[in-house]
Amino acid sequence: MKKLLIFIGVIALLLASFLFIPKTTTNYDMTIYLPDSSGTKQGLEIIKEEFEQESTIQILVMDVTPTNLLSLMETIALTSHVKNIIWLDDYVDLSLVPIEFIDAETLSPFYQDGDALITIIFDTDAYDITLDDSVNDIKSVLSDYEIHLRGEVLTNSQARNVAQGEVSKIMYLIIPIIL
Repeated sequence: MKKLLIFIGVIALLLASFLFIPKTTTNYDMTIYLPDSSGTKQGLEIIKEEFEQESTIQILVMDVTPTNLLSLMETIALTSHVKNIIWLDDYVDLSLVPIEFIDAETLSPFYQDGDALITIIFDTDAYDITLDDSVNDIKSVLSDYEIHLRGEVLTNSQARNVAQGEVSKIMYLIIPIIL
């Protein structure tokens, strides 16, 4: 009888644990664990005060004309959390100067061989989970083009996905052992 009560108690606790899994959040921002007296923590606080909480991604859009890219950028600008998009048009007025007449030093960081590199600035930090939806919306806008992305937002998103996948695998291995 005592073993049965222990078994029922363990099963009840296990079920309660499963019910609270969706309520559990993981903090991927390791900087909050730094002591307040740490020089690194103090420097990060100064950066936050001076430059706000922002994050960026860079997107290389392959085989796109400047005209098409400008149109795509207008659509991307409407995406949630997008604060600014930096590209060649921030440095040269493309309505006045044809792209063929822009000097290579100015042009090359943004546009080479028909490929454009844009930088998107988000209004929140790179650990914000809602940025996953924003990045997916941007990918949808650019779905007709081959694109390559990089940035801390993407790294953090990938880390979350890997961690969630690993936890699921561990749960599938542990539950049969417990039962």
